[in-house]
Amino acid sequence: MTLGEFSPGNVILIGIPVTNPWSAMFEAKLNFWFFSDLKTDTAICMNRSPQPGEEAQYPPINAGAKRAVYAAVAFIPNLNGAGNVLIIARTSSGAQAVAAQFVTTKKLLSTFTSRLPRSQERVPFFEVLIRTVILAGVAQEPEIIAYRLREN
Repeated sequence: MTLGEFSPGNVILIGIPVTNPWSAMFEAKLNFWFFSDLKTDTAICMNRSPQPGEEAQYPPINAGAKRAVYAAVAFIPNLNGAGNVLIIARTSSGAQAVAAQFVTTKKLLSTFTSRLPRSQERVPFFEVLIRTVILAGVAQEPEIIAYRLREN
């Protein structure tokens, strides 16, 4: 991939900056971003601007066979605004799979889009933070923890 492919086209980026360096170009524009703690080999979702009821950090939670994991999906303009970027970031591979299901499954995506204002001609730019519980290796139904609509 080259920088030229980001303009004016549309791009899908999967991973956090430590696993996909291209996503680092957009990190400063995102409210939900992932910090990699290399000492503990853990990715933690950071919330730049917590709203009431939200946390500033969302680390994965391990409780035996039960794990809570997080993923963020961002649909934002590309670098020059002439295209779009879909970013899928996560705390674990299980969370990444849930985020991919979120954007490719009508039922899951419509759960989110039904919350949006209906005056839009198209889905507005957004960021969504999703949590799922993985129980004995099986991901349970994802839950939208927080979201932000974006102007650009």
